Amino acid sequence: MQEKKDICIGESDAQFAPTGLIVLSLGAGLHGEALLQSLLVDSQHRRQGIGRRLVRRAEKAAKEAGVSSVHAVTDPENEPAKALFASMGYKLMLLWSKGL
Repeated sequence: MQEKKDICIGESDAQFAPTGLIVLSLGAGLHGEALLQSLLVDSQHRRQGIGRRLVRRAEKAAKEAGVSSVHAVTDPENEPAKALFASMGYKLMLLWSKGL
């Protein structure tokens, strides 16, 4: 199993103000899968393809790192994120968790 490593991928506008970011965790799963988490797009910049570009860049980084599968984590009530991931070919899987 590869060492766990987090990569933050961001995007900014022409004035270098941040418009979005995503965190890619390599080696996060039991079998070395990558995990996409914390996808954030500034409210003034939504519906411009920023989230999709960030996910694609994260997938590319994961592939270059030798990862064969990527999982995405989002709030179950975040309909825009769920629609984005579904439109990009992600399949909904059941995940159980417990806070300690």
